[in-house]
Amino acid sequence: MLNKLYYTQQLLKLLPDDHFDHGITDDTAMRSWWQDFRPDSGLRLSLEGDNVMRELKIESWSFELPVPYKGNPRQVLPGPAELLLLNKKLTCPYFLQISKTPTLVLYGSKEATMFALYGDMKKFLKYLKNT
Repeated sequence: MLNKLYYTQQLLKLLPDDHFDHGITDDTAMRSWWQDFRPDSGLRLSLEGDNVMRELKIESWSFELPVPYKGNPRQVLPGPAELLLLNKKLTCPYFLQISKTPTLVLYGSKEATMFALYGDMKKFLKYLKNT
């Protein structure tokens, strides 16, 4: 499994020289591009990390999550247990956009294909749990 430091180093190589301050380091990028910057934690991107991926035109797949139940947007988003499962099981970077229309953005074709086949966050999480 590729780790977060490897992804960070590869993305830094792809960035144009004039894009960021030349002093950006692996550590600085790790801290700003990932939700949890520890090297062995999950591959959930921060907003800045997602912006870097989009700017570099890294292939991604976006999936809208269900409309909030009774107006409470927290009920459609993965809870703490589900977020831990995503962190442990997903082998590609991903971004969870929390907005009026919550969206899961996957930067891996295998995971995106499986999500599309299951077509539902709960079923996808069940699949991840069993793999």
